[in-house]
Amino acid sequence: MSDCSFLNDGIVILAAPPEMIDIISNGYKSGNMRAVGDLYLPSMRAQGITALILPLWIGGKEAADNLMETMKLASALHAETAQEGSGILLVRNGDDIRLAKSTGQIALILAARDAGVLEDAPGMLNLFYQIGARIVCLAGIAAQARLAALAHELNMVLNIGVGELTEYLPKTRPYLASCYIEEGERIPVEDIASTASHGGLICMGDSALWAGNSREAADRILDFARIAGANKVCLRFGCDKNLRLTPGKLASALFSAGLSKEEIQDIFGLNILRLLDRVLT
Repeated sequence: MSDCSFLNDGIVILAAPPEMIDIISNGYKSGNMRAVGDLYLPSMRAQGITALILPLWIGGKEAADNLMETMKLASALHAETAQEGSGILLVRNGDDIRLAKSTGQIALILAARDAGVLEDAPGMLNLFYQIGARIVCLAGIAAQARLAALAHELNMVLNIGVGELTEYLPKTRPYLASCYIEEGERIPVEDIASTASHGGLICMGDSALWAGNSREAADRILDFARIAGANKVCLRFGCDKNLRLTPGKLASALFSAGLSKEEIQDIFGLNILRLLDRVLT
């Protein structure tokens, strides 16, 4: 099926890869204060994308410098979205995404990436909340229990790894569980199933999709959907290594692989939207 116009009837939410963040940041640094709009808005609209998750880098070897650069990037994003006619809306909750959809805008969802560096200063997470971050990406949640608890208090979405189940995640609280599948790699079935049973929404990235092989990526997404349920799977990156946002190709491959239009709409955005509705109160 080549016609995937049914995606336009739903909500399409994708995460921007780090390379895209770098391009946007460099655009601002060069003086283009409409970097998102000029570089990506036309293609996102053409592909029917409703919202883009932008992970703001915090950690790394030079955490202090990264933090300063992150704040500059966040300030530039706020300045761009505040411009009249920018066509971009900064998201605080699920209703903002619906508003962007109804008004023809693109919604931006900010995420604090590698936030574990804040474990010794968990109060800094409040700052990221104030600048609009609504997703917190942690690695090794057992060692970052204070941050996880504060994220719960702030009603922020936790993003951890598939199979990373601990007592720090109440079964009543949905969360994102990310994975990136390299060629030949298999995620244990029990990790997929247990993540889904504990309220995790599995956010899939795939080296096949990055390489431009939508059919191979669709087969793996289908495997996850059969194990966890199509209502427990969403997409991490929806672009290839050339940063071409092509959700239509993947949707077509998923339809050919046997998923229904409703299941594809769930995977492409409605599952994340429901999670945001539950957490971002």
